[in-house]
Amino acid sequence: MPRSKPSRFALPLLCAVGLLCCFASSQTAVVLAPVPKLQFFDNSGRPLSFGCVFTYKVATTTPLATYTDYTGTVQNTNPVILTAGGFVGTGSNGIWLQAGLAYTFKVASAGGTHCATGSTLYTVDGIGGGSTVLTTVVPYSPTPSFQDAAQIQLFELTLTGDATAQPMTFVGVTPPGLIYFQITQDGSGGHTFTWPANTVGGCTIASGAGVTTTQAFVYNGTNATATGPCITGTGPAITAGSILDSGLTASSVVCTDANKILTSTCTGLIPNSALQHSSLTYNGQTVALGNSGNVNAGATAHSMTLNQGDGSAETGVTLTNDQLPVGRTSADPSATSLCSGTLTYNTSTHAFSCPVDQYVSTSGCKASGGSPCTVTGTWGSSFADNSYFVNCTPTGLDTSSAAYWISSKSTGTFVISITVLGFSNDGGFTAFDCHGHHN
Repeated sequence: MPRSKPSRFALPLLCAVGLLCCFASSQTAVVLAPVPKLQFFDNSGRPLSFGCVFTYKVATTTPLATYTDYTGTVQNTNPVILTAGGFVGTGSNGIWLQAGLAYTFKVASAGGTHCATGSTLYTVDGIGGGSTVLTTVVPYSPTPSFQDAAQIQLFELTLTGDATAQPMTFVGVTPPGLIYFQITQDGSGGHTFTWPANTVGGCTIASGAGVTTTQAFVYNGTNATATGPCITGTGPAITAGSILDSGLTASSVVCTDANKILTSTCTGLIPNSALQHSSLTYNGQTVALGNSGNVNAGATAHSMTLNQGDGSAETGVTLTNDQLPVGRTSADPSATSLCSGTLTYNTSTHAFSCPVDQYVSTSGCKASGGSPCTVTGTWGSSFADNSYFVNCTPTGLDTSSAAYWISSKSTGTFVISITVLGFSNDGGFTAFDCHGHHN
């Protein structure tokens, strides 16, 4: 019987179907199946007949339980006794680990009860762990240790004294890992805590009695770096480090804009020029600050200090318009400066002070090669102290790449530093008009 001739479309169709199957199967994410039934071998590669598997907390000899199946209800014996074929238990039994905990396995050859007379073949640390979350309560010590054994790890520590932590250790953690510390003061409070040396950015903990400080870190395989400000009993707080905003103007007042973003452009502030025109109204009379005036003139009731003629003073006498003291003058007190420092009124003495403003012009200088130059200005009279403010305006600019700032000041002088932005530039200011203001 003659064979039928294959269709010329059959081969391309089969190829297309095969490619479609390949593409369809590649869309499913897969992982390698674990060994469903553990079998152990001796150093010669033979099944470890009736050997033992001891399970401990990682890097210790403290027994840590495992379970026979995924339900986590029935514990294995510790050690787990292997079968003649070196398998773990019979049927579907195996070694199921507690999620998030890291183990140490010690494998021994048969001999006596629980392999007591057998030989230790090998020990492996860091089995399991790191897969879920773990909370560890760390007992207080002046040098507490913190071992991270989970991808999301919480450490809880109550301070009963000062503490300096040892460097953190990590077991079974695949970076990045999240770490949280909750450091709580005891009923006395006031204890200090120094973060592990391989952490970066930890805050100064709260000192109040019973207050908990929470700090979060991310582990990158080398160090654990704080992810933000710490949180205390009163909420988030930035307690360490510096905030740098390259968009701000150096040595300037900082405000917030309508969106609560830091800015050097401020509105609503009282300019220095307004302070020069302040005045004082007292007992019915207005006198400009820094000037002299009779503060009792024109008042409805005069309050004065009366000399009794023997060198002593009679104070606190209040007179109405139609009353005069017998044997004493009714003249108003003589004018005195309102910035003398104290004022006595109705037997009470009150201290006060006035703003002081000075103005001076200085010559400029020219900076070059990235090296600053300085200009010294001298006030007409010294301020009482150096807590005054200085504001200078350049009257001429050689190049827009120059910058200036007040680098130092004393009661009688101040220094302006000038620099250029770039080592290849030269430039400076020809002169400055400066204003000094002391509250």
